[in-house]
Amino acid sequence: MAVATTIPIDTVPLTARFDSTCAACWKRISTGEKLQWSRAMRKAWHSECPTQVLPKPEGMEDEGRLMPSRFGGKCANCHGRFDEGDMIRYCRPTTFHAGCPAVVTPDPKQSDVDLSALPYGTYRFAVGDKTTGKLRFLLVDLVPPVDAQGHARQYGGNVYVREQAGGGMNHERLGRQLKGQKYVGEGADLLAEILRDPEAAARRYGTELGECSVCGTQLTEEKSRELGIGPVCRKRFTWSGGRVAHQPDADAVVA
Repeated sequence: MAVATTIPIDTVPLTARFDSTCAACWKRISTGEKLQWSRAMRKAWHSECPTQVLPKPEGMEDEGRLMPSRFGGKCANCHGRFDEGDMIRYCRPTTFHAGCPAVVTPDPKQSDVDLSALPYGTYRFAVGDKTTGKLRFLLVDLVPPVDAQGHARQYGGNVYVREQAGGGMNHERLGRQLKGQKYVGEGADLLAEILRDPEAAARRYGTELGECSVCGTQLTEEKSRELGIGPVCRKRFTWSGGRVAHQPDADAVVA
C-alpha cells in the first residue's frame, strides 16, 4: 500500500480555474470543480479526497481528453479494440476507452520473443504448429531504421508479423514488436521456433509453396526451390552469410 507524504495542513477551499491533477487519487480536477489547495505544497485535491500526497500509481497516465477516435485502435488498459468514431480518452501517445481508467496495464499477449536479431527486410517462413499439427506460413517485416537516402523512417526498427494463407497476398495481422520492446501478439511460439533456425524455416517455405522467402516471387528452378530463395535475391542475401554489400549485377556471385 502506498505511503502518504505528511504535509502541513494549510489547505484552503477554492474553485479550479483550470484543469489539474489531484495529488491523492491522481485523477483529473476539471475547471470549475471544487478543490482543496495547499499554498505551501502548491498541490490540489478533490474536495472529497484526503489532503495527502500519494505516489502516482504505476502505469497511470494523466486523464487526457475525451474525443471521438479518428481511426480504430486498442485500449492500453483493457487491450480491447475500438472503432473509428468511438469515444476514447487520448493521453498522448496512449489511448483508452472512454470508460476505462487511464492506467496502462501489461498486454496479456506480451511475450519474451525478440525478433530484432533477424536482419532488416521482409521474410517468409514455414513452421509447424505443434498444437494443431498443421504447417503455417508467416511473413515477418523488419522495417529498416533509415531509407535508401539515409533518412530516418517513421516506423524504423519496428517488426510486423502476418500470417499467409497459402500462396499469394492473403495476409492476416498477428502482432508486432515496437523498437526496443518484445513481440506482442499471436503466434509467439511459432516465432520462437523460427528463431531457432530461420534459414531452415525459410527453406521450408520455398520448398512447400515454391516462392522466394525474401520477395515472394514464384521459383522455377529446382535449386532455388531447395534453397527457398531465388537467384536475384541470392545475389545480395544469404542466411549463412547475412546481408552483404550491394554488388553490380555483372559482378554478383550467385551461390
